[in-house]
Amino acid sequence: MIYHNRQALSGLSLSPTVDDQYPTPALVASAHQPLLLSPIMVVFHVLSADLRWSLPRDWTIFWLSVVQLQPLEVARIGRVVAAIAIIGARPPTKYQLTYAFSPGTNSDAKSAVARAFSTWASNTQFTFSESPNHEIADLKIGFYRGDHGDGAPFNGANGILAHAFAPTDGRFHFNEDHSFSMEPIAGLFHLETVALHEIGHLFGLAHSQVQDTIMFPGIAAGTTKGLNADDIQGLKTLYDLEA
Repeated sequence: MIYHNRQALSGLSLSPTVDDQYPTPALVASAHQPLLLSPIMVVFHVLSADLRWSLPRDWTIFWLSVVQLQPLEVARIGRVVAAIAIIGARPPTKYQLTYAFSPGTNSDAKSAVARAFSTWASNTQFTFSESPNHEIADLKIGFYRGDHGDGAPFNGANGILAHAFAPTDGRFHFNEDHSFSMEPIAGLFHLETVALHEIGHLFGLAHSQVQDTIMFPGIAAGTTKGLNADDIQGLKTLYDLEA
């Protein structure tokens, strides 16, 4: 089953200056991490600071990745802004999360995203359940085009497949100007694989430079990925879960 970019699902966004649109803590240290990817690769986008569901630590590292497209459609990671802020007392972590889809979302797309949630749940202490109420769910999923009201408008099929906001925002948007498939098909992007990556950002995980991980910031069309031991360990470390 193919989800084509002209069907009634919403999509991803791209904003080369998104770091100027979202606040960062007062203590900021920036670094340049150039990474050239193949012209057939696309780059995922992190739209807000890395936090955690209920912030399980006294110190939290904030990350913001900015993606810029270079000539010949070669994607390049731009600035990475990091900061450390004191959070204060440690509240309890929320392990049971609800998710909901925006109205009109295709049932095949829902099933693919549900499988991605199930994969994360089977490897962690988190559980996920679908809610019929998009307004009150912890995680809000949809497919959009262009300016869709989150401050980071999509810019057509220019490399960004999806973006997700870190805890406790919970928004997860696919770029409707890309074509997605439910199975691995040459030239199309595997929706479940994209969802696995973006769910990592919903947890608060940043990008990984380990190419075999799901949190690596690029994926070639027609390919699939699953969770890597590094992805799982990263989440367990982030939330102080048992190894």
